[in-house]
Amino acid sequence: MEEEKARIGFLSAVLNLNPEEVKEAILLEDFPSSRYGGIKPILLTVRLLLENQKEIDVEIEIQLSKQEELHAVTDRSLFWLSKAYARQTKQKEKGSKNRSYASICILNYRIFEGEEFHSCFHFREDTRGTSYTDQMEFHVLELPKLPEEPQGEEKEDALWGRFIRFGWDESLTEFAKRNEYFQCAFLRLLEISQDKEKWYIYEARERAIRDRIQGMREAFEQGKREGSIEVAKKMKEGTHGRGYFQGNRAR
Repeated sequence: MEEEKARIGFLSAVLNLNPEEVKEAILLEDFPSSRYGGIKPILLTVRLLLENQKEIDVEIEIQLSKQEELHAVTDRSLFWLSKAYARQTKQKEKGSKNRSYASICILNYRIFEGEEFHSCFHFREDTRGTSYTDQMEFHVLELPKLPEEPQGEEKEDALWGRFIRFGWDESLTEFAKRNEYFQCAFLRLLEISQDKEKWYIYEARERAIRDRIQGMREAFEQGKREGSIEVAKKMKEGTHGRGYFQGNRAR
């Protein structure tokens, strides 16, 4: 995502835009402290400037380290987009009427029923489906719903998703040949792998994620063991208590 051309390609695929109509993809906020091996979600803010003078502010969350309830994901998305909308309204920025907002959550776990990898939400009237506003939309990409091997012809958003989840493989070669934006992302990955410092940062984050997941598993198993012991203890105490009470009453 540090490479502008890769940003344009990925965001165009998810937001269903023509990448040739995107003039710029400006990085407004870079990865917070999670860049250095932290376990918080990666957060990224990008402003797309289109040929038709429209602007789209995109908040991207990449959550690979832990599973959360749906409300936790939606609460953050609503907070970020509402904050961005309120900020531009307060500042009365020039051209703000042509600005819309999008949230993209990339998750390493399933959160909705069904097998659709990419879910998109808008504000619409329940019965007629009439749009309430077209200034906000929410996208959720559930990586585990993507097969490791392609199933027939895939859309561009799914190809980008598989690249994020599985990395490079031969099945993506043809797509890279015909898509200069995807090719740029692949070359950027090669560059990072050859840069020792950046590769160390990448590896540190991967280790932190694996350690956190393992720690959560161990804590869960420990909790199960302790809970079982406590339940058995309570049941034993309860049995003795009833026997003592019944014995006294009989006497």
